[in-house]
Amino acid sequence: MFGLDIGTIPIPKPSNRTETLENIDIFDFQLTVEEIALMDAFATGKRAVPLKYYSHHREYPFGGGDDD
Repeated sequence: MFGLDIGTIPIPKPSNRTETLENIDIFDFQLTVEEIALMDAFATGKRAVPLKYYSHHREYPFGGGDDD
């Protein structure tokens, strides 16, 4: 799983028991270095969901204002 391979902890949201079991069973494969590099190439340095509504909050961690 890409998220684990890059050191993050993904939090899935299954809607039923079958999906829960599928989400747990992720250690039967590993991405290759090439596959990870391909996905890394999509990185834009931007957030997919910037949550602009909170951008002026004092604890907003992604920069503030309208320049992000």
